[in-house]
Amino acid sequence: MRKAPLASLATVGVIATEDVHSNTSVQQALASSRSLRSVTAPALITPRSDGRARATRTANFVSGQTAFAPTGVRLAFSYARQSEEFPDGIRRQHEENARVAAGLGFAIPDTPEFRYSDDETSGRLKSRDAFNRMLDRIASESKPASALFIRERSRIGRWNDPRRHDYYAVYFADRGVPIVESCDPQWVDWDNDTSDEVTLRFLHSTLKSIQSRNERIEIVKRTNRGTRAHIKQGFYSLKAPYYATDRWVAWAHTREPILKLDPGVSYVREGCAIILRWATDGSVQVVRDIFGWILGGRSLGWIAAELTRKCVPPPGARYNTARVDGPWHKELVRKIARNPIYRGDLLYGRTSQRFRGQEAVLAPQAQNDAFGKILYLDFLSDPPLSRGDFEAVQERLEANLYQHEARSRTKRNYPLSGVLVCASCRRGLHGFGSAPNRVGQVRTYYRHSMTRGEGSQCPHENRYIAAAPVDSALVNIVHDALASDRLQQLVASEVTRYLDDPRQRRRAEERHACASEIRELERELGRLSEELGQCTQSHWERSLRSRKDRIVSKLEALEAVGATLAQEDARLAAIERGLAHQEAYSATLYTLYGQAPTLVQRRVHEGLIEAVHVDFASRQVLFTTRSSTLGAEACGD
Repeated sequence: MRKAPLASLATVGVIATEDVHSNTSVQQALASSRSLRSVTAPALITPRSDGRARATRTANFVSGQTAFAPTGVRLAFSYARQSEEFPDGIRRQHEENARVAAGLGFAIPDTPEFRYSDDETSGRLKSRDAFNRMLDRIASESKPASALFIRERSRIGRWNDPRRHDYYAVYFADRGVPIVESCDPQWVDWDNDTSDEVTLRFLHSTLKSIQSRNERIEIVKRTNRGTRAHIKQGFYSLKAPYYATDRWVAWAHTREPILKLDPGVSYVREGCAIILRWATDGSVQVVRDIFGWILGGRSLGWIAAELTRKCVPPPGARYNTARVDGPWHKELVRKIARNPIYRGDLLYGRTSQRFRGQEAVLAPQAQNDAFGKILYLDFLSDPPLSRGDFEAVQERLEANLYQHEARSRTKRNYPLSGVLVCASCRRGLHGFGSAPNRVGQVRTYYRHSMTRGEGSQCPHENRYIAAAPVDSALVNIVHDALASDRLQQLVASEVTRYLDDPRQRRRAEERHACASEIRELERELGRLSEELGQCTQSHWERSLRSRKDRIVSKLEALEAVGATLAQEDARLAAIERGLAHQEAYSATLYTLYGQAPTLVQRRVHEGLIEAVHVDFASRQVLFTTRSSTLGAEACGD
């Protein structure tokens, strides 16, 4: 008989195994510990190949670290996951977990607090809604359960890295919630059990992780083969249709449509396949409008704002009815404008990161076992775009992308970006630079911002003003402000008030007292040196040297204080001498302003300028300065 030690009952429990003959009763595997109050679970009988039975009893849990229901039964979590939509698949997993948990003395309440479900969720995902909520609950201090039941370890996930299963097993066990597989409901005391069975169970669990990994790889290969085979035959195998298209169930041999499918719904029937057809809800016209606007010179941001203003349902509204009036954004418009389905061609793997940079293979030449993009020409008839218009839009998007990247490579300073506002709508203008021309010159502007979503539109939206004359006017205003008599008077007044501060007079007294104390310490230090030279007794010599060291330390501290006071006196003297040379202050301030970073310059602008308004009608820029500095207004063209 082999028993696991009882010293490790405080964390995750112990497995105790007894080899008994089948004609004998099951003996107690673990006795109650005198030092720990515990609850013992019933034994499980599992058959063995040698005709004997193995009695496995779960370890005792310390009552102070175990969550109990009001009836005294230990509570546990249950997690279920399935990749495809199978009727009652999640429910059956939870029922099996609850049945096994009851046999081990646990209870799993039928509430979302204890039963977590990820339906139609791939095991390769590291982040899942229910799984993340369960992780947060187990990591919390107030977790109500002391075990987690799963059907088998692939329910936790199917990852390419087989070590991740062991990571979660240790992670949960360290937090007092060990994982129990319903197909093999046993615990192991990994910390203290030194038997060969622990090694065998670790190898067994590792092999199961590798098996789960290999199963996922085979699932990916099988799915890839099936998807590529369907696409080569002209069928559509993805769950989500493209914008302005619908999925239909059709007879495979005639392609005659039978049933329209909702987005995300699966349908399997012998002799049938999924095809795409153009939608009849008006979204095809939206696609035509998007491409027409791009050819007309509109930006993607403007198109997104226009579609939102017209309350056109975005693509996500077909999955979430709460987003019928949701906003569009430019990335949605970009995806539609880049998709060749709107010229009638299907490009499989278009958005996959794995296939980025690869050339697409025509459908008749594509291999089922290969990986990569597939281009099926004329996948849909009667497309909303001609091939010529689609290529023209791609050329325009590529040109816009090149200009954007060229502008991003050149760093420019726009000192009034966000400060400059429209006189009509009070919305800000922001710096904007053109792409470098053939000789490398860049034209800079301030551009009027656009209305996003609902709200009144300004007639001057997306208009530009040249940045050079506005920035030049700003520089002149700052120079005049720093050189103004009013500013010099304010500086002189502040300096005089600072010099006349009583604290400055007290500093002179402190400097005089510090100098006197230094002279006194130096005289005392001289007397101690003479006494040390005449001292013959060792104990007096030690006392004198100790006094000398204290005096030296105090003298050094006072000298440092005196040096600081002397520096402050020199600074005040320089300020006082500068009162007679106000013009030098103006030149220094302006030089420092020109050398300061953009953020510091903006603070100067905020202190000197109250507002800057652009009047597009008169083509003037009005600078309103603060009365506390200049008290005047300046205008720049």
